[in-house]
Amino acid sequence: MEAYLDHAASTPARSEVVEAMLPWLAEHPGNPSGSHRLAREARRAIDDARDAVAALLGADPGDVVFTSGGTEADNLAVDGVLGIRGGVAVCGATEHPAVLDPVRLSGGVVVPTDAGGRIDLGALADALDAIADVRLVSVMTANNETGVVNPVPEAAALVAEHAPEALLHTDAVQATAWLDLAEACRGAQLVSITGHKFGGPKGAGALVLREGATVAPMLRGGGQERERRSGTQNVPAIVGLGMEAGIRYQHFENLGLTLSTTVGSHFHIDSTHANTSVDLVSGKQAAGPEQVDNVITIDDISSPTEIWTGNGDDNIRVNYTAD
Repeated sequence: MEAYLDHAASTPARSEVVEAMLPWLAEHPGNPSGSHRLAREARRAIDDARDAVAALLGADPGDVVFTSGGTEADNLAVDGVLGIRGGVAVCGATEHPAVLDPVRLSGGVVVPTDAGGRIDLGALADALDAIADVRLVSVMTANNETGVVNPVPEAAALVAEHAPEALLHTDAVQATAWLDLAEACRGAQLVSITGHKFGGPKGAGALVLREGATVAPMLRGGGQERERRSGTQNVPAIVGLGMEAGIRYQHFENLGLTLSTTVGSHFHIDSTHANTSVDLVSGKQAAGPEQVDNVITIDDISSPTEIWTGNGDDNIRVNYTAD
């Protein structure tokens, strides 16, 4: 029996996601930009997915721009903001190349991390004070190699103080499977996600533009996505992304979880379940007998701290210990 353990790179698509996508691959050929019935059906399916992604991120549906994935969303955030606002972009040294390369190529500034791998907020403040025309700052939510979680809300407050004309972007691609993005990305005007990192399909991502943020399009043509990203939408993949976003959001709603941005950055995972996938979502840490010396043991699924696998139907028991 083969076990797939590389969920940090890409997760298997959830069965519900595959089921939702199949009709749009085989039975519904309509182009969502058209006006006939089949086209309108495709457009409604995209609108439903847009609603689900917006809910997951605490945004409005009109804020969601569907892309081909996280790389395009990151590129659109950097190049799109600079294209419409000019100025200088600033980012952390450990950003994904989809952010780091566009910032460098634009002549932007890269600031160091602290000893723990998080963006050095002091160095960021110094850079913002030293540069007169910063228009974009990018601070990733969770690092794709180390798992380190950055303090995005604190970075947002710092940007508002030191560079009030700048927008804050966060690459939340790696965080979607782990964190409540509405909270973890609080204060960011632009947020990038992709489906295949949390049980959705490859080929669909999104850039969420909040608080009136705008971008210059990189792709021009038919004016799709409110002229922010032209090209016929990938309806099956977008439907799959929306399905997974809705499932993830419903988990949060049903369990009433307040998700912690500390969980997932420095935890060892020891699963007692045969499915050892580690696509975890964790609630607030229990204050009581479940928590002793930074060790939390889940004895049953009614515990104040709950987790589940992202690609199966079973809740599982897991012990995890902070570094």
